Amino acid sequence: MPIAIPVFTLILTVLIMLAIRLLRANFAYHWLIATVGAFIALPMVLIIGIQLPQTETLISWKPEMLFPSSLVLTADRLSWPYAVALITLVLAMMLTEVARATESMWSAWAAGVLLGALGILAIFAGNPLTLLMAWTAIDIAELLIILGQNIPKNMRERVVVAFSVRVVGSGMLLAAALLTSNTGLEWTFVNIPSQAAVLLLLAVGLRLGVLPAYMPILKESTSRRSVGSMLNLVPAAASLVLLNRTAFVVEPSMMVTVLLLFVGITAIFAGASWIFSTDEIEGAPTWILGMASLSAAGAMFAQPFASQAWGMGVLLSGGLIFYASTLERRMLWLLILGFLGISALPFTPTWNGALMYTPPFNLLMVIFVIAQVLLMVGYIRHALRHREGFSGVERWVGLIYPLGFALLPLTHFLYGWWAFVGFENLLLSSWVFGIITLLLTAMSVGFARFGPKFSFGRVAVFESFFSLQWFYNVTWVFFRTVGSVIHFLTTVLEGEGGLLWALLMLVMLFLTFAAMLGGI
Repeated sequence: MPIAIPVFTLILTVLIMLAIRLLRANFAYHWLIATVGAFIALPMVLIIGIQLPQTETLISWKPEMLFPSSLVLTADRLSWPYAVALITLVLAMMLTEVARATESMWSAWAAGVLLGALGILAIFAGNPLTLLMAWTAIDIAELLIILGQNIPKNMRERVVVAFSVRVVGSGMLLAAALLTSNTGLEWTFVNIPSQAAVLLLLAVGLRLGVLPAYMPILKESTSRRSVGSMLNLVPAAASLVLLNRTAFVVEPSMMVTVLLLFVGITAIFAGASWIFSTDEIEGAPTWILGMASLSAAGAMFAQPFASQAWGMGVLLSGGLIFYASTLERRMLWLLILGFLGISALPFTPTWNGALMYTPPFNLLMVIFVIAQVLLMVGYIRHALRHREGFSGVERWVGLIYPLGFALLPLTHFLYGWWAFVGFENLLLSSWVFGIITLLLTAMSVGFARFGPKFSFGRVAVFESFFSLQWFYNVTWVFFRTVGSVIHFLTTVLEGEGGLLWALLMLVMLFLTFAAMLGGI
């Protein structure tokens, strides 16, 4: 099965939906088209996994002397699980949308499917050029989707800031590629040069919001669970696979230790913010920030499969609770599976995550154990939050919704059992750290229930400081001030006395330099 076929299938689905919308504005079966497209793409992605690794060249630029890099897709043990997780998220999104039919629109479904296609393209990227193009496509699509909504002006400014930070992250990837090209090496993601490791960590950290801590996706960007969840999860998936690949070439150094400390602080902040979020949708960015921090820590400890285990938890355990808009008591066990999916216990999806806690022991490991406990406590809190059951819906809705909901933990646990092959010696450490985190989680839940209550105002102060939002606000004010000064100067110089003002400024600059030279 060609690697690009699932991507083209999803894009074709979106084009069909758009064409039908233009030809028949009252067409009522967009949901069915999007669901069928995702359902067809799922087995395609699964078939790709039969033969790993495999590489496919999409476009070869000519002449090769001027364009040595082509668009290449690579499916291997690191990228394929993320592609399976993402296509499962797309299909689960569509199946669970039947419970939200009254508040859904065809454009939201089309946007979710398109984001899934671009995310899979980024996941399978085989070299920096392909990944840069996929990242750019995701950023532009995300920017258009968010700005296309009716959001306040100040929120639009924050969207632009988040977009700009991601562009800087892409620039770090470009810098790493240029650094490698100067050595005469051909860089593919199957064989990452060690000299690019720190730059890649910075690139992924900026795009995930881990280095430094900030919210890459705005909490208020959208209230819809479908496209809103995809807006949060797809950019994360597009970056996590590169993080896992970088883990193979990370070498211990002072710079890596400093980055690890920053990531640990971010993980603690995100875990605490996740606990005190109003609901799982409002706290989605902090969930992704916290779990991505654990994945980043796995990479910095040079444990690629630990990094992958936590990265898969970002998508599948996160997607499970994000899609849970309607929940009956008989379905609560599915959320329990989502909780176990981040416990690192044996025979659960993140048992490879315990690899980052294996010898040699590092004091910083304690920070990430605490962060994991905070994320688990928050997951319990949001999982037990009251939700409305099915009422006034047709019987087929009550059948399809649980099916889409169950796809996520099923995929997650199948991944865990598949990924465990070859790591049998991990069983003891997985039991030890899994039980430790469960005990700490139980103690934390008990303390939260029977101990003193914390003021949400204090939590807000904690979040506003450690998120560095104050830094971004100061930076934004600085740039707006500079822009106002430039606008004023432009207005003055373009006026009738512009020439005289220009001559005056020239004379003042001349006198200033003359005074400086005289002083020397």
